[in-house]
Amino acid sequence: MMFSGYYGDAEKTREAFTDDGFYRTGDLVRVSRDMSSSSSSPSSSSSDVADSSWTVDVIGRVKSAIKLGNGKVCCDTCVMCC
Repeated sequence: MMFSGYYGDAEKTREAFTDDGFYRTGDLVRVSRDMSSSSSSPSSSSSDVADSSWTVDVIGRVKSAIKLGNGKVCCDTCVMCC
């Protein structure tokens, strides 16, 4: 555990952590799974998780993101979003 909260500042601690205890770093990430390394079927089971190769790519920062009306998020330096 990195740290459990801000000393003497419960409000800032609540803002910094998700409901399930993860610290909000401010990074935007894309998590993907390489199914070619999995020997099991495409169904979602616990063995699929253990057999798969996962990658996490940091693609930007929350403060520099724009949420579009269609629900997609892009970096403010992007020329075009998918």
